[in-house]
Amino acid sequence: MRFCYNVIMKKLLIVTVSLLLFANCSYAQFTMPNLSLKKTNISATVEDNKNDNIKKSGKFGFKKIVSETKKEQTTTKQTSSSNNRFKLNNVFKKQNKDVGEDFVSKEQIREELEKVNNLSQQAVALYTDNNLDEALKTFMRIPEKYRSAQDYVLMGNLLMDLNRKEDAIFMYKRAILTDEYNYKAYYNIGNICLNDDKFYMAINYYKKAIKYAPDFAYSYYNLGCAYIKTGDLRKAKSRLIKAIELKNTEPDFHYNLAYVYKKLNKPKLANVYLENYNKLTSGL
Repeated sequence: MRFCYNVIMKKLLIVTVSLLLFANCSYAQFTMPNLSLKKTNISATVEDNKNDNIKKSGKFGFKKIVSETKKEQTTTKQTSSSNNRFKLNNVFKKQNKDVGEDFVSKEQIREELEKVNNLSQQAVALYTDNNLDEALKTFMRIPEKYRSAQDYVLMGNLLMDLNRKEDAIFMYKRAILTDEYNYKAYYNIGNICLNDDKFYMAINYYKKAIKYAPDFAYSYYNLGCAYIKTGDLRKAKSRLIKAIELKNTEPDFHYNLAYVYKKLNKPKLANVYLENYNKLTSGL
């Protein structure tokens, strides 16, 4: 009986040691770099065309939309024109009602609107050419009452590129006052908060950005990064998964989700997303 007991115990010991060795080997194969909220900054409108949208490698390490693609620029100009035309019509009515003798004709309004649109286009062109100071000066030449939310967002981006953070925040907040549905402004302020380690403020701004643009993947990604920083890994996981659902070609989305799964002690899932990251970056 004792002999049988010893045999059984030896077998159990061998199985246990084998399992431990297998687990250690499996874990040793999975090595995760340190977390870095990295990659290029994007800031004002869309993320598809790198040449037009991504101004330069990020100072934040988060996504920040900078300028728009040609198609987006056209849409933006049309939207901006529409917004400005609405404002100008209001001005026209107000001036006709209140000024009396200083009657402003519709032709004068149209001329002023055209001037505003030209200034906006010139500023965008200068920004695209990385002529930051001249771009900002050109935007500042647009009369304040005619500036669109888009103008304020781009001015904020310029100021961030010029290392004038507080002025940039002011411009983003002016964009929100001009159009409370402008997700770009909330998103960019969120980036600044995240960079300044104000994680809960960043979370609030990203949530607002998502509310007004639920299909913008980078808001979910950066929200996930903010949750990682606060230690709420389960919320980070769900936001990163959503980001990947919306845009599965971004390596960083997979990288940080792999990191989260590793922290949640799920090495198999972590390996899956780390492999995705490696595949996406292998051709870079």
